[in-house]
Amino acid sequence: MQKARQIGTELLLALTWACTLMLIILPAVLFLLKVLSLVTALPFASWPEALDLQNRFGWTGDLIFP
Repeated sequence: MQKARQIGTELLLALTWACTLMLIILPAVLFLLKVLSLVTALPFASWPEALDLQNRFGWTGDLIFP
């Protein structure tokens, strides 16, 4: 019984970490990749084109539900 409870606790902890990675770290990494893509495109485009996020990425300003 004790071993089953320990396994259940470890599974719950693993699920918690998986949710943390999905909800916090993954969107942050994707946003940083978009920013990096924007910065690397600046020398090759005019400033208004490079800074127009909606045309470049289809970004509407809503980071949670794009």
